[in-house]
Amino acid sequence: MDKYYLIEHDRHGKVPTRITEYGEFKDAEERLCKLDIDQLDELNACLGAGKPVRMEYVVICAQSVESVKQTHARYFQNDYEVLTPTEIRYAASANDREPETAPAPVPAGA
Repeated sequence: MDKYYLIEHDRHGKVPTRITEYGEFKDAEERLCKLDIDQLDELNACLGAGKPVRMEYVVICAQSVESVKQTHARYFQNDYEVLTPTEIRYAASANDREPETAPAPVPAGA
């Protein structure tokens, strides 16, 4: 069964590439749209200056992360992180790329 992989690639190589696996395209697309909206101000500034934006986002359909690493090797030349959507809650801003810490689960019966 194919899965959907959202790649978040820092063109400057300052942040490891993140690849997040999704079972449904709509979930990957929703995250992609949020990232694009968060980056809109930077995009407009870069277009005005004739420069590329720092971050590149893409959704790829594949059978495995290994397939993605083979077909899109340029994203994985440096460090990278493979995540699932439940492993990370993204910060509100695309400029703040550090993950937020999720609250600890409440023990049963507490």
